[in-house]
Amino acid sequence: MKRFFVLSFLILVLFVTTVFAESGHVLITHNGTVNVRKASDKNSQKVGSAYSGSTYEYLEIASNGWYKIRLDDGTIGYISGKMAKVVDVATEEKTADTETVVPESTAIESTTKAAEEVVNAPVLSGDGWEITAEYKYHSRYSSYYNYMFVLKNTSGEDSDISVQVLFYDKSGNILGVANQTENACEAGYETFWSCQNDMEFDHATVSVTMSPCSRWAKACQSKIAVTTSQVGNKVIISATNTGDKPAQFVEYYVIFTDKKGNLINYDWGYMTDNDGEIKPGRTEIRDAKCDTSYDQVYVYQLGRISDF
Repeated sequence: MKRFFVLSFLILVLFVTTVFAESGHVLITHNGTVNVRKASDKNSQKVGSAYSGSTYEYLEIASNGWYKIRLDDGTIGYISGKMAKVVDVATEEKTADTETVVPESTAIESTTKAAEEVVNAPVLSGDGWEITAEYKYHSRYSSYYNYMFVLKNTSGEDSDISVQVLFYDKSGNILGVANQTENACEAGYETFWSCQNDMEFDHATVSVTMSPCSRWAKACQSKIAVTTSQVGNKVIISATNTGDKPAQFVEYYVIFTDKKGNLINYDWGYMTDNDGEIKPGRTEIRDAKCDTSYDQVYVYQLGRISDF
């Protein structure tokens, strides 16, 4: 009888421990927003986002260490185990692939940095390029829905870059296509892309084509020194041409985000004189305004030097 009691007790303890190990929550420890994927793979379809310091229902751990979780809206997906930890539950530590999106920052940042200065893991990468951040955006003042992303040229050479974006609904049906090209993208530098669709979409995919710069245009991102300052709800952007040739068609994007990295608003325009350029040694100044509160600002610029 005593042996039966001890055996029953051990079985009960084992049962309770097993049930407990399959419950609990996952705490996001990464200092930024983390992609939630349909499968435990960084190339799988994105189904949602998890945010730094937030906890989500823990479901199970995959063989590669990714956590299967349930988001607040009921969506189920996987996140990299290196971006989070299980709390109030004992679980085996396993090796995981790294995945992250928009990095957190409290200061205004000019994102015209060379590749060796950027250490954040890419959202998506290919031969000679990386997407380091991505956004979905829709303004109540517009009938278009935007997929926006930051693309870094990692090819080692200045390039003309073409992208094709396919927009999908939840069932995987294509809702639209956007094609866009930017010339003279400097090696190691980031550019901002905004692609539009006339229908609301669930997710998007990107195809990127890299090619050498055209003979008539040279890259000049490293020649444009950008500084920013904040005055109330405005950001003042100054762009100075430090090179010896005029920089033409210099455009800028200013991105306003909240603490979780969600895009709140953006502004876009050209920083040129009446001749459509910034002459050597000259500075062009613009401002960008956000009518709602924000926490982070990122600035991107792109221009070119004509080589006739």
